[in-house]
Amino acid sequence: KAKIMYWAVLRFNDSWEGRSVLGDCSPSGKINCLPVLADEPIPVTWERVSVTFDEAELQKAAKLIEATDPSLEEIEELARLARPKN
Repeated sequence: KAKIMYWAVLRFNDSWEGRSVLGDCSPSGKINCLPVLADEPIPVTWERVSVTFDEAELQKAAKLIEATDPSLEEIEELARLARPKN
């Protein structure tokens, strides 16, 4: 059950996705900037990615996890592959 719950949390929890944008990275600018190199910040906006729960998908994943007893790394990969592509 713990592995199924772990998969469900990874698969269905909302996440935050950063997207680079053109903009002002100065301290007075209104865009969050991530320093890639010490003197080259990249402007980034963060968007919340919401995921809709799907009972049928959960049941399918539960059967797979019960049948194959995957490692935590394999569960993480299964959940990553199942998340919608943006």
